[in-house]
This record gives sequence, structure tokens and C-alpha cells, in this order.
Amino acid sequence: MKLVAFLLGLIILLSSPVEGREKLIIFHAGSLSGPLAAVEKAFEKSHPQIDVLREASGSLLAIRKVTDLGKRADLIFSADYRLLPRFLFPHLAERVYVFAENSLVLCYRRGASPPSPRNWARRLLSPGGRWAFSDPNLDPCGYRSLMALALWALENGELPVLREYLSRELGVTVEEKESGVLLKLPSRLRARGPKVKIRPKSVELLALLEAGVVDFAFEYRSVALAHQSLFIELPPSQNLGEVSLTERYQKVSVKLKNGEVVAGGPIAYGLAPLKRAPHPEAARLFMEFLFSSEGERILREYHLRPLSPPKLIRP
Repeated sequence: MKLVAFLLGLIILLSSPVEGREKLIIFHAGSLSGPLAAVEKAFEKSHPQIDVLREASGSLLAIRKVTDLGKRADLIFSADYRLLPRFLFPHLAERVYVFAENSLVLCYRRGASPPSPRNWARRLLSPGGRWAFSDPNLDPCGYRSLMALALWALENGELPVLREYLSRELGVTVEEKESGVLLKLPSRLRARGPKVKIRPKSVELLALLEAGVVDFAFEYRSVALAHQSLFIELPPSQNLGEVSLTERYQKVSVKLKNGEVVAGGPIAYGLAPLKRAPHPEAARLFMEFLFSSEGERILREYHLRPLSPPKLIRP
């Protein structure tokens, strides 16, 4: 009987959370959920005194949790590194690290015929096209989806077709400028018919595909591979995945509902350690692990392209 009581007590002790563990609070883009979960697991194994707490959302929402809602965090990860210095410098952060790259793909429903990589957008804009993208006001994948459409239209002389479609289905206006194309979002972005679906985060779009609600959805390549989704590779001139094509990507911009204008550019992830981080030492150790060979291995395992060393940006 004493042995049973001892074993029960031991089980309870081992299954209880370790008291006194230091917290590490991370707000991050939803597309980083998989790789950061794996990094967290490996990091906590080598640093058992630290408990990593993560909150996933769209990148803009992750930033606004700190800037607008006053929530406390140690690190913010964004799917568009450019957002971090724009909203956090100089008062909330003084360093941003660009640590990984990605590209945009078009996923398609199982049972649907894959679109042509050359004229993929025609399938979306056709009368029977059913597709989904994330909210550009919350998630960079959303405005990048619109940028990919605009880059396709520029390349194929289809800007009038895209202008009419986006105005009718989403209330988005398309303006031609000397420097390229500006897509202006309405004050309230919503689908005006059943063809297009909008969700807060890009990772939520895959459920729509699986349920047969839509036939196509924009997604990051790393997320599509991690979920074993069917997808086509977009041409490099349209997938926002090539640093060498930065000048071309910059020909398209999106004006968000808050008035911010985001220019096209290569997809690159960034993280910012916050100046008033409640756990700065834990944050330093986590970044050190992420930038190590083991951290880079995990990022590659989740189909990201790590930058070694990461690029440091200061005010």
C-alpha cells in the first residue's frame, strides 16, 4: 500500500509543471507555427528552466497586440520583416533580425485539376473560380496574394480584367501609377459574393480547401509542404520569392485600410526583441538557439530558407 502511494505521488510530481520556470512570451505569424513549435521543443529540452509561451496570429495583429493593446512580450516574429521597424522603431525595439525566406504558391483542392503555372490567375478570375486568401489588414500573406495577382496582370496585359474583377468581388480599386500599380483596400474588406473567401490567417485557408468550400487558396510554400497540400509553383516574377527580382516586385503596392502603403518585395521573416521585454535573458538564449546550426536545421526541415548569419537592421 505504501508503495502504491509512493508511486502515485511520484507520478503527480512528474506530471506537474515545474515551479519557478522563467517564461518567454512570443507573438508570431501563423505561418511560423510549425517551425517555432519544433524550435520551442528543442530549446526547452536544452533549457529546461525556460517555459516558452507562443501566441499565433497574423503578423500585423501580432504587432498591434503590443503597439495598440499594450500587451507584454519578449519577441515578435513577422512574416514581413519590414513591418517590424515600421511599427516598433525606435521606442519599442531597436533591432530586427531577418532570418529566413519563403515564397508564395497556389494550393488547389484534391480532385480539382491544377491550374497552369503560366495562366493560373485566369482560373481564379473565371466565372466559376472559387478561391481564398487571408485578410491583408491582418496578415502579410493576404496583401502578397493581391500583389501576385497584380504582377500576373502586369506581365500578361490583363490589368483591366483584374481591375474590374477586384472592384466587383472585393471593392478593391486598382490605380496605375508611373512606378507601377497601387491596390487600395476599402475601409471594410469583405467578399461581395460566394466566389471569394477571406480568413484572418493564411493557415486557416487549407481547411476551406479540404472541405471543398473553395478550389484554390494562396499559401506560403513552407506551409503547403508541411501540410502536404497540392499546389503549383508560381513563376519567380510573381511568387515574391527571389531577392534578385526585388525591383520588379516593387512595381505593385497595397494600401491598407489604415492608410499604410506596403510595397512589394521578397518574402522574408523577421524577429524583433522588444526593449521592455519582461524576460530579456530568455529572449537572448532563444535567439541564440534559433540562429545556431540546430535552429537552422529545424527551419530547413520546415521548408524555410534560413539566412546565415541573419541580417541585422537598426534604426
